[in-house]
Amino acid sequence: MIENDNELFLVATEVGEKIQAINDYLGERNHKNGVVRFPRGYLRTCVEHRNKYLFISDHTLRSNIAYTLLLTDLFRWLLNRTDISGQAKEMLIKKEISSIGSIIESVTKCYLRGRRGGGQNYKYRSQVLVEENIISEELKEDIDWVWDVRNGEHLMLLEQREWQIYEMSDCNRAIRSLHNLRSSLNSHHEGGGF
Repeated sequence: MIENDNELFLVATEVGEKIQAINDYLGERNHKNGVVRFPRGYLRTCVEHRNKYLFISDHTLRSNIAYTLLLTDLFRWLLNRTDISGQAKEMLIKKEISSIGSIIESVTKCYLRGRRGGGQNYKYRSQVLVEENIISEELKEDIDWVWDVRNGEHLMLLEQREWQIYEMSDCNRAIRSLHNLRSSLNSHHEGGGF
């Protein structure tokens, strides 16, 4: 058991050295004895994730959102618990933002289904949410930004190299945007909205 920051440093250093030894031994090959146990308790459960989206009546969509959020938990673990850096870190950040963008796209489409904007494109839906006083203009700007980053998944459409573009502050902005959207939709739903 770790009891202070000094012990934390010593254990983290030892674990890092041992993982490096496994990697040095195996190289690119795999071996059942070279699998490291992923720490339990960091990834949230699907039930926990699904329960945050009760305003979505489509159980399949809620489950798929939960699965995607498990993936973002894994990205968050890699970003927070390893010293991954450079382009690999940037691509992890991009993938987390893109995953969040996919969730935001689905949530807005589902929330407006059968209503004005439900069948329209993403930015039209976000505008409808503002016009219906469901989200603020500031939140619209944030979720639209997430959507724009998510569209970077279409590599052939990028006009620049993805070099030194993505930072942890971008990842945090995307996470906050999703949380704020979820909070706004929950409040509207509970208040007798849609």
